[in-house]
Amino acid sequence: MTSKTKKALKITGNVLTGIVAVLVVVMTVLTVFSMVFNRDGTASVFGVQAYVVQSDSMTPEFAAGDVIFSEEVNPEELVAGDIITFISRDSASYGQTITHCIREVTTHNGELAFITYGIATGVDDGTPAVASDVLGRYTFRIAGLGSFFEFLKSVPGYIVCILLPFLVIIGLQIANIVSAVRAARAEKVAAAAAERSRVEALEEEVARLRAQVGGASVGAQTPQPAEAQADIKTAEAQTDGGQTAETAPVEESADKESAAEPPVGNGEQANAAEPPSEAPAEEDTESGN
Repeated sequence: MTSKTKKALKITGNVLTGIVAVLVVVMTVLTVFSMVFNRDGTASVFGVQAYVVQSDSMTPEFAAGDVIFSEEVNPEELVAGDIITFISRDSASYGQTITHCIREVTTHNGELAFITYGIATGVDDGTPAVASDVLGRYTFRIAGLGSFFEFLKSVPGYIVCILLPFLVIIGLQIANIVSAVRAARAEKVAAAAAERSRVEALEEEVARLRAQVGGASVGAQTPQPAEAQADIKTAEAQTDGGQTAETAPVEESADKESAAEPPVGNGEQANAAEPPSEAPAEEDTESGN
């Protein structure tokens, strides 16, 4: 596997890890958000209520499975055409949370009320929605999010959306760790091989130097070639000439010293000549006797 391939795989793994991590965070947030919903499919955050639509009575404005959001409102501000969320007092859906459109503003039992209807059917609800039962005014929706929440609350939804992403992240991290360990081992092996090669090269160099030294010592014991002998003689001759030139003044000074000293040799000759002069006296003595 080339270095480029390893680098590409590493980048791909990091990207996948990031994507899965983001998905896990989003899923976790959505899971918490789904838990905020009440049993009747409602949730409220900062005055904005979220509802999961259960029917298609308001199609095409929104449909079953959508999540709609309604904000708190003063009932006196509501007008015909507004879509409101309220608690139904109709016998067919008593106590349920309904989101329908206002057809007309009216009064019911002396209280401000609203005649509502579903857009899909166009049929008015049996009982007007009184102001005290109004929960808010519809603002926007997220299509299909309610169905996802319902799936997320189930066991398969938890496995698919929460458990599996975490397992994928753990698997990718394990793969990264294994890859890092393998890379470290490969670096150690390469470093050991390089060190071994360096030691072998040093050993070869030492062996070569030893061979050179041994050859030089053997050569010193063998006769020298004629050319080498001639060069040596020339060098000796040059050395002898220099020594002669250097010793010549010493000999001259010695001659001068000998000239300055008295002639020891002549005195010895004179003393050696004296005995013959004594010979006649001995002869005279003998003759006198």
